[in-house]
Amino acid sequence: MPEMRPSRVRDLWTTALALAFFTAVGELALLAYQRFVQHRPILLSYHFVWMTPTADAVLFGSVTGITVLWVLAAPGPRSYRLAVFLVSLLAAASLVTMFPRLSWWTQIVLALGIASVLTRLLDAPAPSLLRQLRRIGLGAAVVTASTALFMVGRDQIRERHARSASHPLSTPNVILLVWDTARAIDFDLYGYHRVTTPFLDTLATRGAQFTWAFTNAPWTLPSHASMFTGRFEHELEADFRTPFETRYPTLAEAMRSRGYLTAGFVGNTFYCGHELGLDRGFDHYEDYPLSPEEFVLSSALGRALTSSARLRRVTGDYDIFGRKSAATINRDFLSWADRVEGRPFFAFLNYFDPHEPYLSPEPFRSRFGAQGARQLERIDHRQLRNGTRWLRKLMKPEESQAELDAYDGGISYVDAQLRELVQALEARHLLRNTILVVTADHGEELGEHGHYSHGNDAYAVVTRVPLVIVAPHLTGKHVVDEPVSLRSLAQTIFDLSGVAPDGRFPGRTLRSTWERAPGAPVLPQDTVLTEHKDGGIRSIISGRFQYIQQRGHPEKSDSLHEELYDLVADMDERVNLISSPAGDSIAADIRGRFQQLFERPWVTRSMGKR
Repeated sequence: MPEMRPSRVRDLWTTALALAFFTAVGELALLAYQRFVQHRPILLSYHFVWMTPTADAVLFGSVTGITVLWVLAAPGPRSYRLAVFLVSLLAAASLVTMFPRLSWWTQIVLALGIASVLTRLLDAPAPSLLRQLRRIGLGAAVVTASTALFMVGRDQIRERHARSASHPLSTPNVILLVWDTARAIDFDLYGYHRVTTPFLDTLATRGAQFTWAFTNAPWTLPSHASMFTGRFEHELEADFRTPFETRYPTLAEAMRSRGYLTAGFVGNTFYCGHELGLDRGFDHYEDYPLSPEEFVLSSALGRALTSSARLRRVTGDYDIFGRKSAATINRDFLSWADRVEGRPFFAFLNYFDPHEPYLSPEPFRSRFGAQGARQLERIDHRQLRNGTRWLRKLMKPEESQAELDAYDGGISYVDAQLRELVQALEARHLLRNTILVVTADHGEELGEHGHYSHGNDAYAVVTRVPLVIVAPHLTGKHVVDEPVSLRSLAQTIFDLSGVAPDGRFPGRTLRSTWERAPGAPVLPQDTVLTEHKDGGIRSIISGRFQYIQQRGHPEKSDSLHEELYDLVADMDERVNLISSPAGDSIAADIRGRFQQLFERPWVTRSMGKR
């Protein structure tokens, strides 16, 4: 049996490292095109510029290690040619998977064709080509390592500078804790028949509990942007492809200018990441972690494999790959807080666990029912879609119930993690000087009105959210029953922290809702508006009523639907009052408020329940 020359093994490693580099360059170029030409978010850490070549080098190195064993066990030109083909196929597959619109069989044919061409080129390369490949591989390794050291070091230097620039204040810490996709109707704090939030119930006895709190948008990015600025969605440029713009100051910027250290820890990296602008004003922002999972996602082939429905069925793992749990958010925040050294801080925490696919850890996952009836294989993890709407409408009753059971398990899990967080703060003697705001960015539809998920409408299951505020000066329980808007949070936090208002944030402070003396006149209600520009949805809360407008087509003003519900008598919103005499009078008054809010209000020409 002929022996394999050591030089051939070295040649194979040289070829693999060079191919890993060229593959990474191709991936980075395509990502840059997606981000800067197509203006589509890439949903990756900004460290991807060095993580992508590192991930590809590890991937190619692992495959090459296996092929070297094959070549050594069966030496000869055919074995070497097969090894080169496998490495070339890996490079080709990595690139073609970045074109998801191509069918799977087209991707296979293209990958095989590219790999065949590369194999003919690299099977017996000239010595000069090998020398060039070796230089390219070594140079790429040096550049990648240098970039990694620079970016990681730069982040640490920036944070160290922020700490040294801040100064101690006699003001309380502030924690804004947002439960992503948590609807108030599923909290026993608000009368739910299941015990999902026992700790939040206890926490609410120490502060202000808002019965009717409403978000400003039915999905994540504009809802958070509104909380951070006090602005309505129609005032902001923040949508699925447009980052949150810099026109208005944010709460983090305002707190930082007053000497606070600011930090964000987010689980929803899809729409709370730095790429969409929510990190503005934060000295420290943890969205995409430097973790093994993130390294896998930095590779195009890794992203394709982890989002493959076929692979999920084989492995039985249907969760979003690399999703950070509330426990991880707590750990990262507390680790950061331990380094603050007595400085006042403003921290934003985003718990992503209640969000679909509703897969919380056990025992919470099955606390309210078995999961056997769930259609988990429909989940598209990279796009956060649970299949098309028509598929969701075809759910059987037991399948819809299984979705609700799993969702409630996620709410229960986050409540338990809230308890862990508060206990950790108490153990560090931080809670006694901390303002804690617990809320949600929006709710969720779970079969109500024939819909699932969120962002499609403005019913109360999507717009009504929990809101509890605990502050050092608050004693006893304060229940606020008047409707309030989450756009008031920026002004409220600025006010409660003891910083003099400077007109940065519109709206009123919510302090007035619980400090009003008995019998004192009620102040004019702030506008409680929810809207979704792209979906053509607007909703206003007026007293106990919710009024909803939705355009059927953006260019047709006569395609407008109206709905009106009494949230106290009809919490499930089943009886549309728009055509009743009383309902028509209420709707006419609310339409007048729309006239004041918008320069070009929609004209009502057709009414009726959808």
